[in-house]
Amino acid sequence: GRDAELMCSVLEEAGVKCIACADMRELCLSMHEGAAALLIAEEALADGAYHDLTTVLAQQPPWSEPPILLLSERGADSPVITEALQSLGNVTVLERPTRVPTLVSAVHSALRSRNRQYQIRSHISERERYAEALRAADRRKDEFLATLAHELRNPLAPLRNCLHILRATEGDNAQLHKLHG
Repeated sequence: GRDAELMCSVLEEAGVKCIACADMRELCLSMHEGAAALLIAEEALADGAYHDLTTVLAQQPPWSEPPILLLSERGADSPVITEALQSLGNVTVLERPTRVPTLVSAVHSALRSRNRQYQIRSHISERERYAEALRAADRRKDEFLATLAHELRNPLAPLRNCLHILRATEGDNAQLHKLHG
């Protein structure tokens, strides 16, 4: 409602792009589009409305743990906040009324945390690319060695046969001994 609009205007003045969601379903859709951090009022989690959110968070890749800032009237003493702390993961609780510098600082901190997660994702992707390149190079090496072994066996077989024939030939022919020897 009005609080969401106010929060968005404050955060946009601080240089943070913000999207206000009308309900938890819309918030979950925003998560699929790549939300960097979530700022949620305690009331939005009441009556188990966060079940959709926990489902979306469970579908995140292993490197991803979106920061969640929860605005609470009663701080961590609230049963809703206690349950959220246990089930949602990367949660920071901010008591209301929250001073603007505190809110902006917490949001910037959450965004820095999310940026580090994106850096980790990049490192993981790069590492996977390198691992695939190494596997491909290993396959090419194995193919080369198999081809080389095959090609070396082919000319050696007739030579081996000739030597066997020469050894099997009887006689004291000097030429034969010279070839054999």
